[in-house]
Amino acid sequence: RAQQAAVDAAVAMRVTMNDALDPIVRQLGRVATADRHERAALAEAAVPMVLDSAAHLAGTGRVRACLYRFAPGKPTMLVPAQYAGRVDDPLEPITDGTTEGDLVFGMLRHNQHLFCPDISTSAPAGWRITAPQTYKSFAAVPVAAGHNAFGMLMVDSLDADGVRRADVPLIRLLGGLLAVALA
Repeated sequence: RAQQAAVDAAVAMRVTMNDALDPIVRQLGRVATADRHERAALAEAAVPMVLDSAAHLAGTGRVRACLYRFAPGKPTMLVPAQYAGRVDDPLEPITDGTTEGDLVFGMLRHNQHLFCPDISTSAPAGWRITAPQTYKSFAAVPVAAGHNAFGMLMVDSLDADGVRRADVPLIRLLGGLLAVALA
């Protein structure tokens, strides 16, 4: 019985992944084949699709997926642009040259990710959560294609261990899909 339950769960997960990713891939196909006048609108339509998939496929509990984009001007900043999942107060911008900003922009420059299973015990050095934020775990990945960075995808949960290390590869894949749409 346990073995059959595991097989059934694996099949259900594959179906869920297909249901979530297939529309995104089809939308990216539309972006790739569109003329230059339609491309931007089609690409922007892919963003909420990816964020919704991230919020529903990664993590457990009350999950939110947020796309940070570069803001114009100096200093260099990433600002929350769109999100899906848990409705919460907006996240704070991240500014280069701050402790948190140096951590995030270093992650982007080196195509790495940040992962924290429990903010109370293992927050990255310099990471801060300001009220009214209440998330307990997160993963953040670059939204980059080649050497071109477009921002950062962050998935967070109100639960400690709500975002797990096993979620990071999926979140990186979704960050890559966002990059393809925005490239």
